[in-house]
Amino acid sequence: SSSSSSSPSSSSSSHSHHQYQSHQPKKENFNKETQNGGKSPSVNNSTPKLTVTKPNETHQTNLVQTEIKNKNDGNDENKNEENEKNGNHVNEEKDGLPDNVEELMQAYSGKWRMVSREGDIQEFLSANGVSFVKRKIAASLTTYTVDYSFPEFNVFSVKIKSSIQNVEKPNVVLDGKTITIDENLATGDKMEITGFWENGKIVYNKNFVGKPDSFQVETRSIVDGKLVAEIRCPRKNVYYIDTLV
Repeated sequence: SSSSSSSPSSSSSSHSHHQYQSHQPKKENFNKETQNGGKSPSVNNSTPKLTVTKPNETHQTNLVQTEIKNKNDGNDENKNEENEKNGNHVNEEKDGLPDNVEELMQAYSGKWRMVSREGDIQEFLSANGVSFVKRKIAASLTTYTVDYSFPEFNVFSVKIKSSIQNVEKPNVVLDGKTITIDENLATGDKMEITGFWENGKIVYNKNFVGKPDSFQVETRSIVDGKLVAEIRCPRKNVYYIDTLV
C-alpha cells in the first residue's frame, strides 16, 4: 500500500500562528534619549510566532495501512505455503501475462513431433482411472504430432494427430481463471482447468470434477529449441515427460 506525506505547503497550513504587537517607546522619551545619547533605543520589530501542532493524522493513517498490508502479506504467504504443499503451481505473473507474452506465443506456435518419453505413461493413466485397453493403446504410441496455436490473443489451442486418432482439445485462456470442460476422452469425466503463464512456461492446473486426488499439473516449456511437455500427479507421485522437436 502506498503512504502519503504532507507537502510543505500543507504542513504550514495545519499550524496556527499567534502574533504579538511590539510596543514603540513614547515619542518624548525617544526624543530625550536622542538628545542625551545621540542614539535611538533599539527596537525589536520581529514578530514572535506561537506554533500549535495538531495530531499527525497522516502518520496514524499510515500505521493502519501498514497493519492491513502486513496482514494481507501474511495471508498470501500462508496461501503460497498451502499451494506448495499440495503441489499446485501459482500464477505469479503480473496481470497473468509476462511482459514478452507476444514473443512467447510466437515461439510456441507451430507443429511439434514427439521424439522421446520419460516416465511410465501406463502407471500414470492407471492412477487416473483409465482402462487397461486404453492404457495399452497409449503406451504403443511411439510418436505423435501436435499443433499449437493462438487463434486469439492469449488463447491457447492444442490439436494432436497420431496413428490412432486425432484430438482437438478445447481452447484455454491463459489468464489464471478456472473453467470446466469435457476434456478427458479416456474416462469421460469433466475436468476443471486453470491455465496461466509461469516463467515463460504454459501451465495447466487440472482436476477431475468430484475427484480431488486426481489433481494434475501440466507444463509446457521450450528448452534449447525443443518443446518439453510434462504432466504430473503430485499426490500420486506419477508422471511422464514428452520431448518434441
